[in-house]
Parts: sequence; C-alpha cells; structure tokens
Amino acid sequence: MRKQLLIRAPGVSPFREPVVAPWGILGRVMVRMAFVLACAAASGCGGRALRGDGGAPGDVLLAADGGDGARDVAPTGDGGDATPDVTTKADGGANPDVSSWDGVDRGTPVSSPEPAPPVVLTLLPPSDPLRPFQHAAEVSIAAHDGHVVVAAINIHTDGPETLAAASLMRGVGIAVSHDFGATFAATEDPGLVAAGATETSDPVVRVTASGTFWFSTIAVNRSFDTRGLLLRSTTEGQTWDIVQGGLPIADKEWLAVAPDGGLAMGASGGLWRFDAAGAVRASYLRDPDWPVMGAYVDERGAHFVLERAVVAWTGEQALAALDGRLIGDSFQDWTPGWSVPIGPTGDGGTWAIYDRQRPTAQTREAVVELRLFGPGDTAGQAFPISAPGVPAFMPAAAVDSEGRVHVVWYESGGVEGVLKYARSVDRDLRLGFGAARVIDADACPGLGWVAEYTSGAPDRRLREYIDIAIDGRRVHAAWTHAPTLPSRIYTSHWDF
Repeated sequence: MRKQLLIRAPGVSPFREPVVAPWGILGRVMVRMAFVLACAAASGCGGRALRGDGGAPGDVLLAADGGDGARDVAPTGDGGDATPDVTTKADGGANPDVSSWDGVDRGTPVSSPEPAPPVVLTLLPPSDPLRPFQHAAEVSIAAHDGHVVVAAINIHTDGPETLAAASLMRGVGIAVSHDFGATFAATEDPGLVAAGATETSDPVVRVTASGTFWFSTIAVNRSFDTRGLLLRSTTEGQTWDIVQGGLPIADKEWLAVAPDGGLAMGASGGLWRFDAAGAVRASYLRDPDWPVMGAYVDERGAHFVLERAVVAWTGEQALAALDGRLIGDSFQDWTPGWSVPIGPTGDGGTWAIYDRQRPTAQTREAVVELRLFGPGDTAGQAFPISAPGVPAFMPAAAVDSEGRVHVVWYESGGVEGVLKYARSVDRDLRLGFGAARVIDADACPGLGWVAEYTSGAPDRRLREYIDIAIDGRRVHAAWTHAPTLPSRIYTSHWDF
C-alpha cells in the first residue's frame, strides 16, 4: 500500500500534483534526500530537516502522510540531521511528542501582508471503511504562539459530486500546525471514536492566553440521540483529554475562553461555565430550543447569541440581561443567518457581526453588517461591512490585541464566489472597516448564489460557519472551498 506525500520544495507551488512515494524506510530516505538536495539548490537550509517558515528555504508540506505531521524532525541517532534531537511518536510519525517547544526550532515565520498560498487539509480516515469521507466543511480554528489547530466536519455522501446521502456519515477531525500555519499534519481523530463517538458534528476550537486549546463537538448515535463532548489539550494540540463526555446538548454549541483560563459554553440544551481543568463551575439547563451562534466572556459574565438575541449570563439559573436584539423594526423582513460572532465594546456594550438574508422571487438577498449595542441600547446601530448590492454571507470575526476586529466572509456577485477579508480601522468600531481584499478568488458558486443554513436547504455545501483567529500580528483563516463539489477545508495566513 502506498501513501501520498505532498512535497513543496523551495519555490514550488503547493498546488502541483502530489508526489507519490512508497512508505517505509526507503521511502523516508528518498523523501529526505530529495528535500535536502532541494534545499541545497535553493542556497541551503542550514542543515535542518526543515524550517516550515512559509517561504524561506526548507519549506515542505507533508500532508496526507498517514501520521507524519507538518514538521519532519529526525529522531536521535540520525547522524546530526535533526536540530535539536527530539523523540518521535511511537507510531513512527515525524511530528514530535514534546512537553515544551522552547528548545525546538520551528523556523522563523516570514512576515507578509499577502495571504500565503492556502493549505488544503486532508480528509479524515473513515471509521467505517464502507463509508469514506468525500467532503469537508464547517470549520473552526484557533492559534497561539505559532501553534494552529483546525477542526472540521468530514462528510460521507452518495459520492464526491453530490450532497445527497442515503447513508450519511459525519466525523470531526483535527489538523495541527506547529510552524505558524505554514504546514499542517494529516487530519486525525483526537480520540472521539475510541470514546464511542463514531459520528460527530459541530466542531469548535478555542485557545486561552496561556496556550491551552479547547475543543467541543456533538456526538450522534444511530437513534439520533446526541451528547456534547469537551476536550482539552495542554500539548499544543498533540494530545487531547476528554474532560466532559456527556453534556446534554441537542444541537449547535459555541465556546468562549475566559480571562481566568476557564471556558463558557452555550448550546441547545443549556449554558455552562468550566474552570481551567474542565470541571463544571455553573450550569443553566433548559429545554433544547436555542441554537447558540456566538459567544464571548468579559468581566460582566458570559454572553451568547441565542437565536435572535444577544444575552448575558452570570452563572445563575436565569439570564442576567439582554444585550441586544437581532430582530425588530430595524430588520423588517430580513433574517440574520446562523453565523454571528460577538464581542465586547470599549464602553461596556457588545458588537455583533452577522449576515441578513431575505428571500426574493428569483433569489436571496444577503448583506454582512456590524451592529453596535451600547449599554441599555438593545436595538443597536448598524454599520455595513460588505459592499451594497453584492450578495454576502457567513461572516467570522476575531479581535486583535489592539481591539480591532478582523472579518472574513463570502461574496457571490461575480461569476465566481470569493472569500473576502477586512479589518476595522480602529478599536472604535464606529469608524468602520478598511478596504476589503480577496483571500480566495474561487471559494464558492457565484452569480448571486447564497448559502442557506437550514437542514432542508437544497445546497448546504458550506454548512453553517467558517472561522478566523489572531496570533500576535498574524491572521489565520479557515474556510470551506467549494465552487464545485467535493468541498474541502482551506487555511491561509497573513500578517498586519
């Protein structure tokens, strides 16, 4: 059996046809020799196995390699090839198990405002060989100190060119980068199947200021009973511990990290606060009638988007306050979508970014906008983000250390649908956003196509959300690339 290695030597596009190499000792030696020669031809890479620095000599993409991750570090006793020597995984993979990355050379990221060529994440190996995954969508991303974790749903349908599924199968997988997003390991199961969660959906991943990664998903059994799982990683995504395995969640959950290292979760089924170890500190359980579409935590408490409102919760058996409404006279017959990132404003209010959709006789209209809710102002004030008259939908947003908001979203006004990005000009969001730029010029169907979120929609190739994360001065985005089927997860980064 042969496995593919996607190899990007210096100056070579990552979108070239993959090099297929036989796996095993000979294959590994051939790959390493080929790369060393490529490094030497491009002025050398200092004798290191690879740098993974996003463009400098020594950049290699090892993607669908069956366990060898984004960084190929040789084990001790390799004749001095690895710097430093670290112990590799017991499964023969080359993504090192290390308790600390302080002494590991992860390369020097090349700073550039231009988006890096996107990395196409591999599909998750199926738990059922009769139902292999053909599509991937609904992606979440988090990044800290050069470590990047991406989680997405992998989907089995009746074929790679259709979303019809007589025997639907979904499985959440995680792909990790330890070199600032330059390369990613193959998508893996973080331990869900071993825990009895053979079918999973709705992934969310977040990271604390200290570098603890949190990951949540919903397990579905054959009777369509569901339960929520919460996992925690203190090893930069190398290993995961299930800290909650039976949360009463019926549908869409969302996460937000707290300043103390803990976590807030909201879902159809309830609200939770967890401490830094994942133990429940407070919960508010109720009938599963509210999908949660966004969340953040500040000194006032945890804040969630529950259906058509932004609410605050302080851990009691009731909601504390209404921050703002996403319905009312200002919306008329426009309906907000299911992707609603929220965050705090400097004056004690809340911002929300969403798409508003309105069906027409021929198509659907959609715009992306920001709404600011000041203290006591539940109606809020709207500010446009997308261009007028251009169908725009499915926004994701994140805040940098200076308080500026970064947003990505889809637009479909042209022949090809695109993924766009913009950043607020200041932490005072009333000043608006800078000029938008295209990140993916062929991200989704064009000619006015608009993603619909409901389960009965005829085309859910993008499903419900994409994501964006900030790590220092670097923006990481992850999205579903699906101008045609099959759909795939793309990720890229750029600096500001």
